[in-house]
Amino acid sequence: PPILYQEGSQHRAQRRASARFFAPAVIEGYQPWIAGLCDALLSRLRVDKAVDLSRLSMRLAMQVTGRVVGLTNSSVRGMSARLGAFFEGDPLAGDPTPAGLLRMMRTRSALLGFYYLDVKPAIRARRRRPSADVISQLLQQGFNDLEILTESLTYAAAGMATTREFVTVAAWHLLDAPTSAPDT
Repeated sequence: PPILYQEGSQHRAQRRASARFFAPAVIEGYQPWIAGLCDALLSRLRVDKAVDLSRLSMRLAMQVTGRVVGLTNSSVRGMSARLGAFFEGDPLAGDPTPAGLLRMMRTRSALLGFYYLDVKPAIRARRRRPSADVISQLLQQGFNDLEILTESLTYAAAGMATTREFVTVAAWHLLDAPTSAPDT
């Protein structure tokens, strides 16, 4: 089963297997690429125009986490919108009102879109040509598509959502006091 549903030694073994993708030496290798990505995103900013920092940081987090996980065979903007819609809703909500049913349909539609437009293309690409990413490892371990979808959502929540929040808060503090040194 996906790591979300594993316990004990099985959970620890799966975490050890995927930890190599998040090891400091591996992440350090991403540093020049991430710096270039940040420069490209920041180059689009203008002093005279407002920017939604949450969207900008989500795009950064999506690209970085997507590369580590292996979700690189689809539109970053589209994947960001689908995951944003999924995480806004509650896939298990049981609100029987028309508005609740509409929210449930939107959440589930986002999940299906994420599977068919982001996860499935990545699975097909990794079956043809494995890479040094989480999806390739899961395929090698015999995970099925539903299990890979669950893992991808888990990493999306952990990597994309929390990274976006961290980048947003860090930028907020830097913009609030750009000349002061951060507290340690």
